[in-house]
Amino acid sequence: MARVIVGNAFSLNMLPVEFAGSVDIRPAIGLDHLLMGGRAPINAIGHETTDAVVRNLLAMDGINLPVGQRMTVSLEAGDVLLVAQYTGPRLAEGTTVLPVGARIEWKEVRV
Repeated sequence: MARVIVGNAFSLNMLPVEFAGSVDIRPAIGLDHLLMGGRAPINAIGHETTDAVVRNLLAMDGINLPVGQRMTVSLEAGDVLLVAQYTGPRLAEGTTVLPVGARIEWKEVRV
């Protein structure tokens, strides 16, 4: 079954070594249908501060994301990787909200 994985980056290392297909990357619109569509999302955000900021942002929209875990992500056909792309100043340890001028842009990566 295809998985929904939340992360804060995408790397070619997430693809199988023999991968010879295409990767579709687009802005993620309507996160609720992906994160609440009957599949429990996997939170692969291993940096505690980034994880706290992302989970708090989603909680404001009524989406409960489990605590992130540091893990190696290996994408398979049909998987969706939701990338929380942070732009802004370096997050201070313990931060749980976005600093002034910072933002998270969501990208949807499909293999």
